[in-house]
Amino acid sequence: MPWKEVTRVSERLKLCNLALEEKYSITDLSRSFGVSRKTIYKWLKEYELSGDQGVFDKSRRPKTSPSQISFAVESRIIELRNNYDSWGARKLHKLLIDEMGKVCSRSTVDRILLRHGLRDRIEPKPKEEAVGRFERGKPNELWQIDFTSPFTTSSDIRVWPVPILDDRARFCVELMAAPSCTGECALECFISAARNYGLPDEVLSDHGSTFGTSRSYISAFTAYLMALEVKHIQGRYAHPQTQGKLERFNRTLKKECITKHSYSDINDWQKCFDEYRHLYNEIRPHESLSDETPASVYVRSNRIFVEPKKNKQEQIDGVLQRKVDRYGKIWLFQHQIKVGGGLSGWTVSAKHDGNGFWTISFKDKEICQVGIAKTAKYQPRP
Repeated sequence: MPWKEVTRVSERLKLCNLALEEKYSITDLSRSFGVSRKTIYKWLKEYELSGDQGVFDKSRRPKTSPSQISFAVESRIIELRNNYDSWGARKLHKLLIDEMGKVCSRSTVDRILLRHGLRDRIEPKPKEEAVGRFERGKPNELWQIDFTSPFTTSSDIRVWPVPILDDRARFCVELMAAPSCTGECALECFISAARNYGLPDEVLSDHGSTFGTSRSYISAFTAYLMALEVKHIQGRYAHPQTQGKLERFNRTLKKECITKHSYSDINDWQKCFDEYRHLYNEIRPHESLSDETPASVYVRSNRIFVEPKKNKQEQIDGVLQRKVDRYGKIWLFQHQIKVGGGLSGWTVSAKHDGNGFWTISFKDKEICQVGIAKTAKYQPRP
């Protein structure tokens, strides 16, 4: 003979049947089943109203949930996630607040993403926080520029992304799809940004050949900035963390833009970069800006860009002016002096100290000193 299964529901039904037979008092039943008299009366009432179903456990879910978000809000969260599939709950919550007000919390957005299988795996935070962080106080005090790792288009054309980022506002003032990693492309990118947003006080770059691998060598990029009275500074060798903001932008660009598109023509990539720059500046919340957009923090520079003239010469007593040839050399009293190919086409100054030494300068920056044993009477070249 099999054992009879005993459950809470079966015991309640047994108790109700015994109570209705009136063979036992409620007090005896309470003592025998180990429940209070109040509980027995409650079960009897439910049993009379609903029969056997009355003694089953009721759902504890509240009939109303005033704090539960509406279907429209949940649908909008899913729609935003589909539009910006690389963004997490924090950025999506900021967009939702800007659009619909504070209709839910950030944790609610995270739970909705998790419920619909839309939440990415959360990366663990580093055990040690980064040190040596810096940030300029105002926009346009410092711009950062660099060449991002190149990628190949579907037609086997290599493209070098060249971003320029404002250090304070994280505003991307320019994002160029360059056909090569050269100083000409770097200057083209900088000039485009300067025409649109004015001049910065300083520009930070690494020591790549494009920007000048040595502090004593003036590259074409550095010379152009000096002509605009913009200081060119370079980070320490083998320390990419100096341009940490730009390095982080490069990873974001690759994740949110480059890996999601495929174009064969570099012009199409430039259009794609222009669209992403608008998204990054105008729509995407930035954590370091308290979830504000870079465009809401950035202001245009009051230093207007004016194309510098290479052949401009200043008449200063005791100072000679010499134009640098295409080989990076000048002639001084039948002596050929090398000042650097980066200054090709520009005019440099030569000043004699009275002891046979000449100081060669460009825009108040000393390039070199040369000694000429015997100086002939100066005669202009034909």
